[in-house]
Amino acid sequence: MYKNHKEIPTKYRRLILEETLEKRVSKVPLAVCNEIITEHLESEEENRTLKDYLIEYIKDGVHDIKKAENRQEALVILDRILEYGENKDPSVVIAIRQAGRLVSGYVKGEWMYPEPKDKLVNSWRIK
Repeated sequence: MYKNHKEIPTKYRRLILEETLEKRVSKVPLAVCNEIITEHLESEEENRTLKDYLIEYIKDGVHDIKKAENRQEALVILDRILEYGENKDPSVVIAIRQAGRLVSGYVKGEWMYPEPKDKLVNSWRIK
């Protein structure tokens, strides 16, 4: 990544100082600086993907997919699909995905939410 401390841009310098609590970036080993910057960039990329919503639905026999860049935009799309709460058709099906993962669904007039991926399941049985 960066070969010396002078190459590191100001925005990353501030990040490194906050992370290490040092007063000068030159006091932080270059390998540590590069690691902090890499982790920050990976985190930013992951957060960017969490903003993207995909709304797939079937209404009136038509299958369509809409994209939303944020939660508010996704809610507006859902309002339009469900005719601002006036939809009474039980055949409408909606799947909402965020970063490729199903976060909620609408089936037979009811909202459904999948179990969290990392949910702990109690498999112990008391006899």
